[in-house]
Amino acid sequence: MGLLLEVKGAKINFNVTEFGIIRGYKFAYSVPDSKYAKGHEDSRELVIKGSIPRTLTQAPEVIEQVRKWAKVEYEDRDTYYNWAKLTHIYRDETIRYILFPDAFVKNFIEEIDPHTGDGIYTLILMQKLDKRIDIEVGPFNEVHPSLSDIMEEAKQKQEAERFTNVPLLGSGLGAGINTVAMVGSATNATPLASTTQPNYTLSITNMSFDDGQFIPIRRNRNNTVNSSWSVGGFGFWNNDTPEPIVVAFVHTGSNHNFRVNATFRFSNNNGNNVPVRVIAGSLGTSNQVNVSRVSGWGTPNNTNQATFTLRSNSADVSGFRRITIPFQWQFRNNVGTWVNMRTIDTTVYFIPARPTLPWIIDTNGNRSNPWADALDMLLGWGVEGMSSIVDISTQINLHINRNINFVYEIERGATSWLAINGNFRCTDFITNVNSGREIIGNCTDCATVISTFANLLGANLNQIIFIRNDGSSFWCNRIKVIGFRDMWQFPFPLRANGTRAAINDTTAVRGGFGYHEIASTGTGSISDSIYDPCLEVNENVFSSNRSALLPANQRFATRDTFDRQLRLGDNVEYKEMLLLNETVNLNRTVIIPELTGRRAIE
Repeated sequence: MGLLLEVKGAKINFNVTEFGIIRGYKFAYSVPDSKYAKGHEDSRELVIKGSIPRTLTQAPEVIEQVRKWAKVEYEDRDTYYNWAKLTHIYRDETIRYILFPDAFVKNFIEEIDPHTGDGIYTLILMQKLDKRIDIEVGPFNEVHPSLSDIMEEAKQKQEAERFTNVPLLGSGLGAGINTVAMVGSATNATPLASTTQPNYTLSITNMSFDDGQFIPIRRNRNNTVNSSWSVGGFGFWNNDTPEPIVVAFVHTGSNHNFRVNATFRFSNNNGNNVPVRVIAGSLGTSNQVNVSRVSGWGTPNNTNQATFTLRSNSADVSGFRRITIPFQWQFRNNVGTWVNMRTIDTTVYFIPARPTLPWIIDTNGNRSNPWADALDMLLGWGVEGMSSIVDISTQINLHINRNINFVYEIERGATSWLAINGNFRCTDFITNVNSGREIIGNCTDCATVISTFANLLGANLNQIIFIRNDGSSFWCNRIKVIGFRDMWQFPFPLRANGTRAAINDTTAVRGGFGYHEIASTGTGSISDSIYDPCLEVNENVFSSNRSALLPANQRFATRDTFDRQLRLGDNVEYKEMLLLNETVNLNRTVIIPELTGRRAIE
């Protein structure tokens, strides 16, 4: 399939035959809403969009001709109006042509990439007002010379013109001497008639990733991202600037291979296979792949598809990171020069380990696929560059406790971030964190947040609940609850007479929880490692000089049962630091395995 443009006039004459200069077109016929104006105020436009790549031979000449036409003043009628015909060919048949016998340029826009020098243009043609009736559209199925034949004819004509215009070198040469013009010095001369341009053009039509550690992600619960890229067909309106790809990989260190699939389009099928490669910033340069030149659009599973391997040995991609990598695709022409095709920007998240529940890894667009919005938020939580899951979980635990404006709900200890169905309101939580607003919640919210976001980066944390098994509250030592880090106080404090005290009431003598929820690597063993961003405990259990400890990667308890109170010299862990040192209180406070789990996200 190809698009050909011919323009003829008194001073403006050019043909666009080189594949790739025209990328799409649109013919628009519109009339005003007023029925009284439909007959004499209608508008007919031909919009052509295309590329200005430096690698296409015709591009500079054609664009210069169009630019010259666009600058013509209305008064110069011989040059202002020109015969213009766009022909759409598919498999050597004209499936559409649009003819404006008296066309003029309404708009001409160029957009140039400052980095590569390549660009795109938009050309809008209109027909002379009193000649609108002469516009032709069609016919279909008209036999037309093949695109490759047209291109070859244009190439031969170009070569002939180069030869014709070359002056003979030297002086005093006889008229009968056949002399070939040379360019350069006498010792390093190149025939001017030779060309460094390939007799084909090559463009990428699809790019996707093929890796056993590729992770399908989405922007958030309601929106997806582009995990691959492909270009639309000619004759259809399409964006010449590719939308960025967003992907995620598990990457545990350097020397990791990433595989990229790509398909290509060739202008003809002459010659041998074409070497192709991709240069991808921190991921390095791929192996060279010889892509078979078959005329037509490349689609998956045909001979135009190829797999390229990138081997990363850069520290830039170690640990948890987000990097925008330009994938610069290149092919090598017939004189050995690497020629740029498209550059496709790709945002890559490198994750230390595969995400675990509640995140779901599948390719069916599950709304619980990892969210880019959540990954972006975590990049601001101090975990960027970290590879250790323990270090990541510990830092997330600390950030929740210190940096997201989380305040414990001290009146009733009620949760704020669970939906009616029990799911974690993850979307709303991310919105609130990003806005900087105060976040009010309880231990359930804290345990859910730490486990959900640590698991996104490969942790494997459960939400576990412990209670006193006789139905009463379990009593606690003084703690520093989240949002009130400037004071040591009992949770839900009571005075000596049993009445409720304020959080800062120094007359309180006791306090405790009806239940408490934390994050754990297990489901109830005393040896499980726990994380509790909701509070800080006193690690100096047997001293009046308190020392605050935020529980992270800490063993839950030292023993299952207590036959006496703790004494100076006994080992203590999280449970012993949190609970009041009473034998019954320590023994009756237990984890409920049946309540262990992970809340779904929404």
